[in-house]
Amino acid sequence: MKIKAILILLILSKFSLSQVSPVSRDLLFGVKTGLNFTRFSNQFYELDHGTKPLIGVFIESRVYNNVFMAGSVSYSLKGSNSASPFYKIENQYLEPELTFGLKLSKYLRLYSGVKLSLLRHSNLLILNGTSFSGYERIPITGYHSEVSIPIGISYFLYRNTSLNIDYCLPVISDAKSNFGLTFKIPVNSPNKAETYRQKRKIASANQINQLKNGTLIVRLKTSENKISVLKDMGKVEMAERVQKAQKEENMRIVHAFRTELDFCKVEFVFSNNSQNILDGNLEHIFLNDMLKVDSARQIDTANEILIAEFDSKSKDTVKYFSHVGHGYIENKGVRPIHRYYTSSMEFEGLALIILDKDFVQLNKPFPYFIPAEFKSIKKHPEHSFLLTPFFLYPNWYYNKTVREMNRRLHRFYNKVN
Repeated sequence: MKIKAILILLILSKFSLSQVSPVSRDLLFGVKTGLNFTRFSNQFYELDHGTKPLIGVFIESRVYNNVFMAGSVSYSLKGSNSASPFYKIENQYLEPELTFGLKLSKYLRLYSGVKLSLLRHSNLLILNGTSFSGYERIPITGYHSEVSIPIGISYFLYRNTSLNIDYCLPVISDAKSNFGLTFKIPVNSPNKAETYRQKRKIASANQINQLKNGTLIVRLKTSENKISVLKDMGKVEMAERVQKAQKEENMRIVHAFRTELDFCKVEFVFSNNSQNILDGNLEHIFLNDMLKVDSARQIDTANEILIAEFDSKSKDTVKYFSHVGHGYIENKGVRPIHRYYTSSMEFEGLALIILDKDFVQLNKPFPYFIPAEFKSIKKHPEHSFLLTPFFLYPNWYYNKTVREMNRRLHRFYNKVN
C-alpha cells in the first residue's frame, strides 16, 4: 500500500512539472502548524469528530505564472471521541504531502494534490485518574496508513503567511471525514519586488520574442546638416564628396543587413524621418535597396518595432519615468515631453546599437550593441598596431558587425525559449 501511494506521488509530480515551464524560482520554506478535525469509523461505536494538532515543514515554489507547487512533511495526530462509553481514539501519522495551487487573486489560492498518511502508532485513550494526563493509552490495531486527496483554499495574510482550510477525500482511509486547518509560516524572506536585474531580464526576454515576428528599422544618416553648411560656405565640391561618401556608406550598411541578418524583418529609413517614427507615421518613409522611397514597403505595426543604427554612443538607457517637462519640436511648437532617467554610461565608441521605437537604447541582457572597431581603424590607421591581426580591411566592418549582431540575436532568443 505504501509503495503504491509513493508511486502515485511520483507520477503526479512528474506529469504536472512536464506540463509547465518554470519562469521563476520564488522559493518559500517554513513551518506549518494547525489542527485536524477527524471522525474515524468504528464497527462497535459511533464516533464523533476529534480535534488534534499537527506540526511540520514545507517548501513552495512558483512553477508557471499563477501555478504553484508545494511539498510538506508533518507529524500529525488524528482522533475521534465516543461519548458512551467514554473513550478516545488517537492515531499518530507521518504525512508527506504534494499539492499544486492556482492563484485566484492576491490573497486567495485553490490547491489540491496527494497526501500519504503513514501510521506510526494507534492508541485507545480511556479515563484513568492515576495517570498524569488523566488518560491511559492502550495500543490497538485495526487502523492503517492512508492515502487521500486534499482539496482546499489558502488565504494569504502578512508576509506570505497563509491560512489553509482543506477537506481530504479518502482514497484509502479509516476516517469517515477529515478536515484540516493549518497556518504556513515562511522563515525566509520572500521577494517583495522585482530587482532591477530581474526587470531587465524580463524586459529583454519580451523584446527578443516580439522582435522575432516584428521589424528592425535601420536608421541611415544623411549628413544633410554638414552638406548644407558646406554649401553655404561655398564649398560645393566638398559638399558633393560628403554626400557621395554618405551614400556609399549607407549602401554598404543596406548590403550588410540584407546579406547578414535573417533574425527578423528589416526595413530602412533616413534619419530625417525619425520624428515620423516617433509619431507613428510609417507610410512613405521606407527605402528600397537603392535608397529610394518605396511606398509599397509596409510593416505590421501590431508587432514589435525596434530601431538599429551605427552610432558613436552606447550607454545603458533603460528608462525610468522622472517627470513631464516641455520642449520645442520642429513644426509643432512647445509640447509636453516625458522625461526619464537612466543608469550610467558603459561604453563609448562607434557601435551598432538597437533602440526601442522611442529611440531609447535597450539594455542587457538583450544584445543591444556590437562595437564596430573597424571604422575607427579606417579613420585612424595609426591605432591599428593596438589590434591583431593587422590585415584589417575597412569594407569588412559593416558585414562583420551585422553578422555578429545576428548571431547574438539568435543565441539570446534560443536562450530565453
